[in-house]
Amino acid sequence: MNDYNIGIFDSGIGGLNIASNILINLPNENLVYFADSINMPYGDKTDEFLQDRILNIIQFLNQKNCKLILIACNTASAVWINYFCNLDHFSKVKIINIINPVVDYLIIHHKNETIGLIATPSTIKSEIYNYKLLHSSISLISKPAKHLASIIEQKLGNNPITESILHDHIMDNRFKNIDSLILGSTHYSYVKNQITNIFENKIKIIDTSEILSLHVMEYLVKHKLLSNNKSNKKRGNITIFTNGKNPPTLEKIKNDFFRQEASQIIQI
Repeated sequence: MNDYNIGIFDSGIGGLNIASNILINLPNENLVYFADSINMPYGDKTDEFLQDRILNIIQFLNQKNCKLILIACNTASAVWINYFCNLDHFSKVKIINIINPVVDYLIIHHKNETIGLIATPSTIKSEIYNYKLLHSSISLISKPAKHLASIIEQKLGNNPITESILHDHIMDNRFKNIDSLILGSTHYSYVKNQITNIFENKIKIIDTSEILSLHVMEYLVKHKLLSNNKSNKKRGNITIFTNGKNPPTLEKIKNDFFRQEASQIIQI
């Protein structure tokens, strides 16, 4: 099983940040990524719809010889936690959502802080972060960033995303005194530098993509699931499945983040 794939899914390009970080640190791992582009964004979908999508995608990844499956989407992770997390029979392998590792990280590294959270309306409405941090010393201030993930998905391949656009979506008067800001969508990682500039480098930016990538590496080491392939001649690769029209953004991210000879996009 060590040389099986790591499966990852998201509503579009967001989780490719995580895939890239994994291959940088664990270059011999093979990844299978599912971009549910046709249903992007997840942030405006009902829980019932997302329950069905999550189970179907997990079933798809289970057929791709995965040793681990990552839910690289905060919105989908909230649905998973609320409806399925105690039902192991839905998958042959371990399912890791993005929210639990982030919460664990916050409790250890951000004690007694006032933290802002920007995320999709669905993630904010679920109040999953509030619930998970209820008994911690952290004070959480949440703001839905409606349409921001979609804007990033559509524009990143062709047009620069200006700080003025980001400012309109993420700023809130309640954020004036925050110590840190959680990027509650993997899509937001692509504009992390611009967000840092908006806050004039005065706060810490918490990138959920980086936290999940680190957690995955720790999990594989702990459970002795690292790839047995030690050859520099046979590096890991990524296969990206998408049910969308293979948008320019997806092609650009693939070319920017992954070796050309070790990455491919397959439309299904």
